[in-house]
Order: sequence, then structure tokens, then C-alpha cells
Amino acid sequence: MKIKPLSRSALEWSGTVDGSGSGSGPRRTTRNRDPTLHPFERAREEQRALNAAKLGRVFAKPFVYSLEGHEDGVYCFSRSRKEISKVCSGSADGSLRIWNLASRKEVAACENAHASFLRGVSVTADGERVISAGDDRAVRIWDTTNGERLSEFLGNSAFSSVDCHWSDSVFATSGATVEIWDENRSDPIQRLEWGADSVMKV
Repeated sequence: MKIKPLSRSALEWSGTVDGSGSGSGPRRTTRNRDPTLHPFERAREEQRALNAAKLGRVFAKPFVYSLEGHEDGVYCFSRSRKEISKVCSGSADGSLRIWNLASRKEVAACENAHASFLRGVSVTADGERVISAGDDRAVRIWDTTNGERLSEFLGNSAFSSVDCHWSDSVFATSGATVEIWDENRSDPIQRLEWGADSVMKV
């Protein structure tokens, strides 16, 4: 049997990390685990555990249900302010779908709502109509009960988003300019411009 004795130098613990004893190297630090010297240790550990639990819930992403029907990616979404279970979605293939979250079923579908990318949707204040805008330079109003097209407005450039007023029958669109529309008129009632930059959201 071969026995190898261990030997330690006093400089290894009193001097620097490399044991040279000189003042040029990093100093060795010691840690005292006496709980009386760390009065906030328990509070720190509780806070760390709480943060870990919160982060776990944030990244858990609990899955409830999927509304299937779109063939392309969904890029805009809006809900009714009057009826919380009524929502609508628009996808890159130009289709518009209206859903009922309570029954988790599709209420109406407009397969060819727009000829190209559908950029924005907004449900009106009464919850009976939904406004959509897309890259085809068209804004269309649809009936949320059966998906029937009610009216159409044509712009000079592609639209990036749309939002409607909470009480009046007016809505705003964004794109090369911000335009305010009245549902009873075919042309915008006001146009706002900011140089050459496009507005992406209203």
C-alpha cells in the first residue's frame, strides 16, 4: 500500500491564492457560515425562491385552447368591447375570421376578405361590425354575425393598421399617412402626415 501524505503551507491560507505571500496577486477570501453574522440570509433566500417561482409561471405558458382555421400566420387580433367573448383575427393570406371564445367556435369566416396581407382589424363599439385593412389599399366593414361585407373604402396606399372610435362611427387608419374616416363618407375627413416616414400603428 502506498500512502501519500498531505502537506499545506501557512502562506496558502494567509497569503495570496497562489501561496506566494506577495501583495501583487489576488487575496484569498474566507466565508464564515455562522447564521448570526448574516441576518438577511433567510430573507434573501425567500426572495430568490419567490423570483424563481414567478419566472417559472412566466415561462410556463399554459395552453388552454387553439382556434384553428387560418392557413397562414395570424398578424392582427381584436376583441369586442361590448361582448367579451367575441373576437376577430386576420392573417397574411387575407382571410378574416370571427370567433366566439365562450363556445370556442368560429362564428363567420371571410376567406378572401383582402387580396393580400391583412394588416389590421378592429371591432366597432356596438360589437356588430368589424373593420379590416390590408396591403391591397382597401378598408372593409363586415357584419360580425354572418361575415357579410357591408361597405368598402379605397385609399391611396397600403394600410398598416386600423382602429375605430369607442362611441362614434369614425375610424382611423395608418400607413403612409394617418387618415380619419367617417363610415358614411367614401373619402377621409382628415389626413395627418409626418414627413416621409410611414406610421405603423394607430
